[in-house]
Amino acid sequence: MSDAEKNEKNNARQSSNMSDRPIDGKTLRILDASINRASEGLRVVEAFSRMALGDAFLSSQLKRLRHDLTEGCAAIDSVSRLQSRDSVRDVGRNVQTDSEYDRADFESLIRSNMSRVQQAARTIEEYSKSHFASVAKAVEQVRYQAYTIEKAVFSTAFNRARFEEAHLYVLVDACGERCGFAKLKTLVSGLVEAGVDLIQLRDKSLTDSELVAAGKLIGSVTKESKTRWVMNDRVDLCIAANADGVHLGQDDLSVHEARMLLRPSQFIGVSTHSIEQARQAVIDGADYLGVGPVFESQTKSFDLHVGVELVADVVDEVSLPAFAIGGIDASNVADVIAVGCRRVAVSSAVCSAESPSAASRKIKQQLIVV
Repeated sequence: MSDAEKNEKNNARQSSNMSDRPIDGKTLRILDASINRASEGLRVVEAFSRMALGDAFLSSQLKRLRHDLTEGCAAIDSVSRLQSRDSVRDVGRNVQTDSEYDRADFESLIRSNMSRVQQAARTIEEYSKSHFASVAKAVEQVRYQAYTIEKAVFSTAFNRARFEEAHLYVLVDACGERCGFAKLKTLVSGLVEAGVDLIQLRDKSLTDSELVAAGKLIGSVTKESKTRWVMNDRVDLCIAANADGVHLGQDDLSVHEARMLLRPSQFIGVSTHSIEQARQAVIDGADYLGVGPVFESQTKSFDLHVGVELVADVVDEVSLPAFAIGGIDASNVADVIAVGCRRVAVSSAVCSAESPSAASRKIKQQLIVV
């Protein structure tokens, strides 16, 4: 018999021995209360994701986690659990703190209920180890998943508020300049005046030092306005130029890697080209999504265009702010709006126009009219 087979046999024997051990009513009562507590907390946050956020993806993740909790605890006999229950004599029902009845905002609601889930899961783990090893292992995974989903729910709620009024995102280059950037300053000033919400610097022709210089110029123009500016791809240059955020492609640093380097106030956008990538970006903690390329673009070529179909899928399933991008202009922005998306990122439609500020106003007016 191989070592692996011996280990498997020993583990099976240990698990069998554990399940054969008699379990007392007090332990069952603790497990029952903790399972109920974890399930209740998940249900509260699921209701928030479903009703307040309207987020089908996060709602499904929380529903699946409740299912995993139930399945993971299936080895604990449900009849025995019910027989052990004694809520009438539970001394905890009269132990209360002021904070239990103080839910000032959704943030406190999410945090308190996900904390309830995590603490209850840990209790289930500890009290099931002596009798139900499989339960302890399964619930441990539920607890770790709860940490991840808490971040995704909170991030989505926070960024919906942060980008609530953000509709128009414009990508600019250095206007053919390599120093001074007088044309770039004029362009950005016009965009700020027109009420553009985000400006991204994307120029593959500039050196790193030139990108930083151009970025700092953009920052000096947007500093006293509501317009925020974003560095494309490069987290290091985002930091060096003190950008408000960075936009990452699928082949760039991960959201986790970028987050470890950036200041907490700096945000992260992620380009997505499929519903699976959009879902993953939500779980990873992205602050907003770019979805596309929707149409054929004059500034960047792609082998595949996702069309408005993907935009529709994303806005139907994910409530994290999402900007449709790729070939969008005043003539086709209505097609994007028609599928429920009122956030777009454009480039040539504005930057190549005779009056970039006028072109920006025209597109933004279409986006914000209800």
